[in-house]
Amino acid sequence: MPRILSGYLHENDSDDEDKPPNFAQCVQSNSLRKQPTHDLFSWAIVEAGREFEHYTPDHVAENHGIPECLLARHIDSEIKGDKDVLSLPWAMLSVILFALLMLTHEPIDAHQSFEHSLEFDIVENANFAFTTPGHMGHKDVNDVHNHPDFWSWMNKGFMPLYFPSEVAVSEDSGLDLGPLSKQEKLKYLFLNRKMGPVKLAQERAEILDCLNEDMARTYNYTCTRSRSIDMNLEPTEWTVAQNDLIEDASKTVWFTSFDLPSQQRLKDLEAALWLDAYTTIVQVSFITYDGDSDLLRLTNLNFMFSRTGHIWKKFVQKSIKLHPYASAWPYVVDILFYMQVTFLFACEVKEIVTHVRKRKPLLATFKEYMGIWNAVDWTFIILAYSILALWILRVRLVGEIRDELLDLPPDAKSCSGDDCATLWDPIFGDVIEVEHMVARVRILSAFFPLVVCLRLFKAFSAQPRLAIVTETARKAMPNLAHYLVVFLSMFATYAVMGVAFFGREMNAYATLDRAAPSLFLMALGEYDFKEAEVVGRAYAFTFYIGFMVLVVMVMLAMLIAIVLDVYVEVKSHSQRSDPLWTEVYHILRRLWMNYKKTRLPLEVIRAKLDASSNEVLFVDTFRARVPGLREAQATRLVTESIRMFQAYYHEEPDNLDVKAFTDDVIRKLRKVVGSHMLHSELSADEEEVVEACGFETRESEIRDSADVVLEEVPGGEGNDE
Repeated sequence: MPRILSGYLHENDSDDEDKPPNFAQCVQSNSLRKQPTHDLFSWAIVEAGREFEHYTPDHVAENHGIPECLLARHIDSEIKGDKDVLSLPWAMLSVILFALLMLTHEPIDAHQSFEHSLEFDIVENANFAFTTPGHMGHKDVNDVHNHPDFWSWMNKGFMPLYFPSEVAVSEDSGLDLGPLSKQEKLKYLFLNRKMGPVKLAQERAEILDCLNEDMARTYNYTCTRSRSIDMNLEPTEWTVAQNDLIEDASKTVWFTSFDLPSQQRLKDLEAALWLDAYTTIVQVSFITYDGDSDLLRLTNLNFMFSRTGHIWKKFVQKSIKLHPYASAWPYVVDILFYMQVTFLFACEVKEIVTHVRKRKPLLATFKEYMGIWNAVDWTFIILAYSILALWILRVRLVGEIRDELLDLPPDAKSCSGDDCATLWDPIFGDVIEVEHMVARVRILSAFFPLVVCLRLFKAFSAQPRLAIVTETARKAMPNLAHYLVVFLSMFATYAVMGVAFFGREMNAYATLDRAAPSLFLMALGEYDFKEAEVVGRAYAFTFYIGFMVLVVMVMLAMLIAIVLDVYVEVKSHSQRSDPLWTEVYHILRRLWMNYKKTRLPLEVIRAKLDASSNEVLFVDTFRARVPGLREAQATRLVTESIRMFQAYYHEEPDNLDVKAFTDDVIRKLRKVVGSHMLHSELSADEEEVVEACGFETRESEIRDSADVVLEEVPGGEGNDE
């Protein structure tokens, strides 16, 4: 970078009036003196012909001082840097506290183990299609494919498993350990406690007008659809869990045991065609409790009868912790986390008040305040308080469920008919309502760490070596945006092609929303070519090769090239800054010296300086301006300020005043020629920059001016250089 450019660097860190001006404004008045001044340190008066000598910061500090505005700017940057580095552990604390908050509120491992064990037991042990002598059932719940299979599974599989009457023994042992006690009958999977009866409910289809009424009338066909879930394709467990059963209360049946009356009741339901062509969903529900983890679980096994003939089977587990504040740790974590959130909220409000007091127009105030990082902070605050509000509501509802369970009469387990509906239906409904709230909290809690991570990036941005990722993303954003347009166009094209090619044969390409993740997995190398051959080997091969070459190889290589190109530039600039541990060392040193009272705090020094003043300060005058300032600290601040100013030689300006630059080139050429110096000493860098900027007219002006002044130099005319 040519040295001359350093005088035209403009920084727009802030529009605040109390901040120092940029470097160009700060040294401008000093550079207009009639005496010869140094090329770089324009406030330094030097002898003619010595404008381009190399001066060290120590030499400049001792002999030429520094403009007050530059000194103020350096101290401001030091204060801001200290605050930014100290914000890093604060942001990391957010990550730690939120992780602890999630772990103390929800025992995730206990939920997973509790829910998986029950599903495993029903799938593996609720069997039917037994062979003589009755020890081996060849089918399980996944083999229920019609109405008779469902009743067989209920009579031979689920009901005997959930309501055993005798102590189980091994095959052919000949043992008879007698019937189970009343307390043993209430247990399920060893220690889990059955809470209430089994509920058998169903949803009825909604009758619609057929698309082809003539065919419907001719062949006496009734068109229907499910009221809650689209079942043309197999729904996910999440979809089933978030869509409540629209229950037909007249069809609901309750079972408290599997005695002879209950067995006869199942036969009566089958004989009465409780299941018919208008049944869309059958739900088998029951509640269990694990005292070790304090988890109450509602299990729904859904049999979904689609109009295409499939019977989809989906388990939906809804577990809640009945006493979320059983120990003191949840209180401690909640208080610490939301104290931090509230402190951040207060800081943001204070900053808003500061901007409003400037009495600028509302839109201008908003633009000045709402930067990307303030937006991240507000997103963090809003999500945190939203999670808190949902959590408080959830705790209240869970408390109501706990009170309902404690207030149940002793014979609630042996209820029947309408009594069961009166006692247990509200509890079933409340558990479902809490689970919906849990699902919302889970979504917010899942995305919240991303916002916390962005706050970490905000802290990282204060340290150049930590800010490589964010700075690379920022500078590459324009190219990435254009790249994304091309990539999404090609990706969408192949998604449509995938639906057209494989939609009828492969479930993964049946719809566009299924094809998109399937293509993404293909880009990562997961592709079942054997399954795709069903549409023809040539078509499958053409689709696969085209996608891999165009989207994966070409587009991915372009993405890497775009990012790496910017990364190399950002990394080269970051290497000029101090490592993080060096900055931490300086901060700790300052804190220790402040504690020992061997130095003045930077804030005290900054208050004594005028950010708009161009007065040149030396160490002595600087100490006179700031009472109590020691010589060592004053010397260090002045020298470091000059070094910071000098460091901008190596930075590329974002906003270059080209006219001022070219005028200065002409002035320097005249000065060089007047001093009988070879003008080639400067022209290489200057010409390179002007050419790079594309300002040919100014370049020609420089050349014309150089030709004119060279005529005045003996031997200058005709000099090819």
